[in-house]
Amino acid sequence: MQGFASYHPAVLFFTFLAAAVLTMFTQHPALLLLSLAGALGLFMIVKGPAAACKGLAFRLPFPLALALINPLFNRQGELILFRLGGLPVTLESLLYGLSVGLMLTDVTLWFASFSRIVTADKTLYLLGRPFPRLALILSSAMRFVPLFSKQARAIHQAQKTMGMYAGSSRRERLRAGMRSFTALLVWSLENAVDTADAMEARGYGLSGGTRPAGQKLHSRDITALLTAAALFIVGAAGIWGQDALKFTYFPRFVYGRFSAGGCIVYVCCGLLFFLPCLMEAKEHMRWIRLQSKI
Repeated sequence: MQGFASYHPAVLFFTFLAAAVLTMFTQHPALLLLSLAGALGLFMIVKGPAAACKGLAFRLPFPLALALINPLFNRQGELILFRLGGLPVTLESLLYGLSVGLMLTDVTLWFASFSRIVTADKTLYLLGRPFPRLALILSSAMRFVPLFSKQARAIHQAQKTMGMYAGSSRRERLRAGMRSFTALLVWSLENAVDTADAMEARGYGLSGGTRPAGQKLHSRDITALLTAAALFIVGAAGIWGQDALKFTYFPRFVYGRFSAGGCIVYVCCGLLFFLPCLMEAKEHMRWIRLQSKI
């Protein structure tokens, strides 16, 4: 992926943050579906169609599970579908759980792409000087997750070679798994301490330190940043100020009527959610055009 990821780190960070904020602060199903489509499209570009379908299949049961669990704890709503042990299960509560699960799925997809595009170097470049401790924590966490998974596989394979998973009983497999987890936990603590000592020895966070090498804001970066900011402002103003975008579940469904202002907000939110994909498509078309001139 060389289109969207090649933009300035400030553009990448703001675009992801704006998309996540609009997703988290809306309950409108149309906006949640637009966010899902944009996040899934970017996720497919970042990881490929096969990995994206696998990740989506892993996340899809979560909204369905929340839709089934929420009526057990939330009995608000007027339209009772049936009673479970004397407790009413309402349609509003069922759909509210589904919308919350969909929102969380959208956010996890956005941040899954964020972790692949906004690397630790870009995070250090963007936050290293104003927030050195926060930048260190974020960059270490982003580096630690894939490193943790790689080390877990290595420990599992080593102990499997030593015959620790040879037993067929559930108790023996559980004991072998606990040994692997203990070894992984000890390794992670040692790695964290070594990293912290190394950063302190190099004087990280002290005044006068050099800043990680980055890139300057070019005209295309400024244009993309201003575009994302304008779309976010219109979308946020519409979500928090437009009656046409109001959508409440309790005590009954209440949603705003269709209007021209609401249509503009839909378009701006959709463009913001699909902005990374559009940037990537633009660079791809540019590459095809350059190849045709050779």
